[in-house]
Amino acid sequence: MSTETSEPKSITNAGGNQALLNPFLPLALFGCSFLMFLSWQVTRITRERDTLQTAISQREPAVVQAEDSKMRLEKLAMELLEVAKTNSEARKIVAKYNIQYTPGKKAENAQ
Repeated sequence: MSTETSEPKSITNAGGNQALLNPFLPLALFGCSFLMFLSWQVTRITRERDTLQTAISQREPAVVQAEDSKMRLEKLAMELLEVAKTNSEARKIVAKYNIQYTPGKKAENAQ
């Protein structure tokens, strides 16, 4: 009858020395590599988010200005359409630029 020991198995490497087969080292290396990869991904995504938030905040004044310009232009067009009912010059401008009123899409603050 043979007696089995609980010692790790060993192999002989090229130099003739015996090396132990320990599964902990490859698993530890893989775990460390995976943690490094995840931390790199989180850092990259965080930087990208910060960059996008900065870009959005820089463009916000332009968006507000564009909305204000659109509202004023719509109000001007509505006033021009009202004047075009009685003025021939205004009618020519409305016809030249094909200005039309679509019900339901009225300019805000237009009176």
